[in-house]
Amino acid sequence: MNKNMKPGPKPRKTTQEFFEQIEHHASRGLSQQQICHALGISETWWYEAKHKNREISESFKKGQAQGIGEVSNAIYEQALAGSTGAACFFLKNRDPDRWSDVKSVNAVQINVSKLSDSQLLEEIRSDPVITNSLQSVIPQLIEKE
Repeated sequence: MNKNMKPGPKPRKTTQEFFEQIEHHASRGLSQQQICHALGISETWWYEAKHKNREISESFKKGQAQGIGEVSNAIYEQALAGSTGAACFFLKNRDPDRWSDVKSVNAVQINVSKLSDSQLLEEIRSDPVITNSLQSVIPQLIEKE
């Protein structure tokens, strides 16, 4: 061992190839921990170097964006080719206001304690969804002709 060398990790040179490897791994969906393992570096070094060298962080973000773009384009192409599943996935994620399976419902509270039975029945009958749901429980909801 050389007397002039300090113990601990050796200084690492960050080359263009290193940044390209980060970008490649990030575009394939690898986490920061997985990238460290793939590149043979410690997570401690990674997080310290990320704060010192913006290119590391930028390479990671650029790779993530590239991977998301590639997958998004592939789903889009499949949707155009007729894949129903891809079309549903694409539309639900790109236009959730119009294509979401989940609809938000605004609940309204009505104080029914002061209504007569006939007023309450009339209020319930005004909403067809409630009427259909409660017909088997409240037979009076079925209007008699």
